[in-house]
Amino acid sequence: MEIRSSSSNPLAPSSERESAGEDVVHGRPFERPVVERFVRAWQDAFDRGDYEAMAAAYSEDAVLRATDMPTVSGREAIVRFWRTACEGAKHAGIRRTVHTDLCRAVQ
Repeated sequence: MEIRSSSSNPLAPSSERESAGEDVVHGRPFERPVVERFVRAWQDAFDRGDYEAMAAAYSEDAVLRATDMPTVSGREAIVRFWRTACEGAKHAGIRRTVHTDLCRAVQ
């Protein structure tokens, strides 16, 4: 997954970055505070049902792999995936919780 930092992406991290370790992802430092801000924004978008904001965090050629689900390829398919997930969660009264203490750099 590619997280773009354009201002049009409501989930993009702020330009102020705090280095939080020596892990490197795609040649850039893995910055825990940036990841934590992104995760909170992602969780809020999910809870609001803002699947378009969630999908905007993916590149056009992204591949989404979810547990017990078929692989989803491309942003348009990812929009449909998150729309279905958000609508199902809203109908079931589910709110998403992501624990950033489990975040780690993955290449």
